[in-house]
Amino acid sequence: MEERKASKPPENEKKSIKVATLVSPIQKVGIYETKARFFVIGSNTEQDRFRVLKVDRTEPRELHIVDDALEYSASEIRDIMRSLDEGNRLRAGGAHAQGLVRRLSAFGIVGFVRFTEGYYIIVVTQRRRLAVIGPHVIYKIEDTKMIYIPNQSKRLSPEEQRYVKLFQSVAMGSNFYFSYSYDLTHTLQYNAATPRLSPEDINAVFGADFVHTSTKGPLEETDFDYEVSAAPPSSLVAGADRTGARPPTVGVRAEPQRRFVWNNHLLEPAEHQMGWEWRIYITHGYIKQATLYLHGRHLFLTLMARRSSRYAGTRFLKRGASFKGDVANEVETEQIVHDACVSSLQHGMFSSHVQIRGSVPCHWYQDTSRIPKPPIQMELSDPCHITAGKHMNDLLARYGAPVFVVNLVKKREKRSHESLLHGAFSRSVAYLNQFIPPAFRLRYISFDMARANKLERESVMERLTEIANASLKETGIFLSQPPLNTSYRHTSPVAQGDAPGVGLQQHGIVRVNCVDCLDRTNTAQFTIGKAALAAQLFALGAIPSPRLEFDTDCMSILEDMFEDHGDLLALQYGGSQLVHRIRTYRKTANWGSQGNDIVQTMQRYYSNTVTDADKQNAINLFLGCFVPRPGRPALWELPNDYQLHHDPADRRPGRCRPTQWWDDRVMRHLPAAAIERDKRCSSVVRVAAGDGRTDLYREQYRPHELTSFPESFDFNVIHSVKDYMPSMFVDESPFAVRTRRQPLAPEGAAKTPPSSAQANGDSSLSEGSDSSEDSPVVAAAGAAPAVPPPRPPLTLATLLSTARDQYGIEQRPPQKQDLSVYRRHAGLGRLGCRGPLPRPEALRATSQRPVRFLQLSQLKMDSSREVAAPMTSRAAREVYQRAVSCQPPAVPEQCLTEYRRYVGCAV
Repeated sequence: MEERKASKPPENEKKSIKVATLVSPIQKVGIYETKARFFVIGSNTEQDRFRVLKVDRTEPRELHIVDDALEYSASEIRDIMRSLDEGNRLRAGGAHAQGLVRRLSAFGIVGFVRFTEGYYIIVVTQRRRLAVIGPHVIYKIEDTKMIYIPNQSKRLSPEEQRYVKLFQSVAMGSNFYFSYSYDLTHTLQYNAATPRLSPEDINAVFGADFVHTSTKGPLEETDFDYEVSAAPPSSLVAGADRTGARPPTVGVRAEPQRRFVWNNHLLEPAEHQMGWEWRIYITHGYIKQATLYLHGRHLFLTLMARRSSRYAGTRFLKRGASFKGDVANEVETEQIVHDACVSSLQHGMFSSHVQIRGSVPCHWYQDTSRIPKPPIQMELSDPCHITAGKHMNDLLARYGAPVFVVNLVKKREKRSHESLLHGAFSRSVAYLNQFIPPAFRLRYISFDMARANKLERESVMERLTEIANASLKETGIFLSQPPLNTSYRHTSPVAQGDAPGVGLQQHGIVRVNCVDCLDRTNTAQFTIGKAALAAQLFALGAIPSPRLEFDTDCMSILEDMFEDHGDLLALQYGGSQLVHRIRTYRKTANWGSQGNDIVQTMQRYYSNTVTDADKQNAINLFLGCFVPRPGRPALWELPNDYQLHHDPADRRPGRCRPTQWWDDRVMRHLPAAAIERDKRCSSVVRVAAGDGRTDLYREQYRPHELTSFPESFDFNVIHSVKDYMPSMFVDESPFAVRTRRQPLAPEGAAKTPPSSAQANGDSSLSEGSDSSEDSPVVAAAGAAPAVPPPRPPLTLATLLSTARDQYGIEQRPPQKQDLSVYRRHAGLGRLGCRGPLPRPEALRATSQRPVRFLQLSQLKMDSSREVAAPMTSRAAREVYQRAVSCQPPAVPEQCLTEYRRYVGCAV
């Protein structure tokens, strides 16, 4: 009550409310069972606060969960478990009967699922720390376990067993991630934004009379009589609010982006039966982190990819888009750079850049019965481009404007294949741009990357770099603080922050696509990531100019990250790793890459023809696209899954005018993203100072545990010096150019070795390949054919690096003067060697005279721990004794009197 009075402002002054991020207090779970119930005991990492969840086992088909929402201490939970054990033993008929049995330990509940019989509970049994973003820790799921809830002794039916096996074929131990405090489903810019709390949320926490409003319906932000801002970490320390002047603080948990949550269907049965502390949201994709060491300063580089759970599937079975505008193989890639010296999101330097990939947003498919090269066919006619409009409206709502559409599909072909998609996509963009205001029109860029890669006179990477720089100037990057490099500016005014001193905001997105959104798309995204990384490092003050060279440790780390990023996404969608890699388009691939490309092509062919159907069924079952019901055909009995993803009701535009393909709410907030300006929270609770639910640093640093450097995450993360710096270099900067000689072709070769794209241009399963493009490219009429420059002869000088290239020192023959000095010293050494003196007759026969060097140290008495003191002469000792025995001069009595008087005055 005192705090309420102290913080109550005048009538014309807005109230101040501080928000803090909630950390899930349940990070360890123990499952105990009896014949009637499962008791799920959840605790924090210190295991001093506990919660209890009761799951009924008597219902064979229904799920009944009781969450008492009470917090227990360690002694209280021991008493509860002891009473449960004794009560179940007495009920069973004796002290030796089975009581409370511990089933397993876990790190969180993924969800609940039911097929044809009872429910299963899915828990995370193994996890691994993978990355940190400020004080937030990100974990990778290593293993999970399913437990059948009903207490039944009968055997499961064959249909139930087949569903269980199909569900478990989605390996949750590979590339699934979660965090107890950080929202992995949203970007860093969204997570750093202040949530918009409604008056109902505020009054529900602080009381019905805390916020007074007379407006009915939704309020605009200017109508609020309170302001919301982030709570500084110092205000959350215990004892910080003793004066009563601290503004009220609420802990919030943002509403996740359901598009990137892969356990939505699993959490749905218990969404309203258990509190937010028990729920963890898992994402699917790729996460990797590395350290850039710059003269005592550590910068963390994190690459994060989120796969969409909507219209998800395999390569040939999920093409184009659904009626809702969700495209196949949609992946959001975020590149985060932050200074590891300050881990606070409020005071640290955090930067990010987001880009996205996805299939062409129209209705097309490929008939898998005509593998290995299924033709592309347009499925439905969409004259008003409703599906493309829904997709672009969703991008404007999530990322703002402008939206750059980079289309890498082929333009010209002898036999129409990819060019069908190119024409359909370009017509959709042209139609949509007719009606939207010019400032927010779609920026369409078409680049036939496969054709340009086969031309000797064109550089694919240079063209992609131009596209990356042009898009980056308009979209910008996110920066939590004002740039340290004051010369960093964006040409577009919308890329600046909303207010002075709040850093930079990214407005807009770059959307990249080809046919499969795998090989060519990954190379284009790497080029965009390279330009964004240079801008991020320049804004953080790490490099003097926004430019990075390829032959640096920093670029080697980024290239390896994007290679792994592309490999994992290709495995998840296409069934194999990348066929055409970044080095293929850089034309630096070695000769051995051709064999690897052939192997990946065959693996992709096998996956598309044999395993994709079962994999698609498993994804549909895991995501809840298909729910088994009595009287309904089994999943494997369906001819296809078209009806599971295409609801005819979603085909309607949903708006009065077909020319307005955007929402009014989206247009009102442009160029900013509407979801950021209207950020909502799923949980709002009042927290006090010292509340463990807002202690982010305790989760990361774990002061209650005994740790060592070799076991810590920061010690084992990929390091630019430890893992990438060549041993022959002394400059530890990750931005220093490392001179590496590329291998040359054998002497007499007419041209450079063909890249993997050229070697496999006729492969029917390689992305972007087509028989019409396999013939040699004919030069333009009247133009002379390009003649490659002659190669230098193959010698040791061209193969081996020189000392100047490796160490910066050039070896030269010694000068004549240096040689004469060396000979003189060598002669003195030979004459002064130990041994008996030569005989006089031997000296007369030669003109040399013996030289004996005096030995100053007494080697027989000296040792490594004690050395004999040198002897001094008598004259030196007499001089020392006279100096020591010299008496100090006498001080006159008058001076002593003046000194005593001065000391007395001072006292």
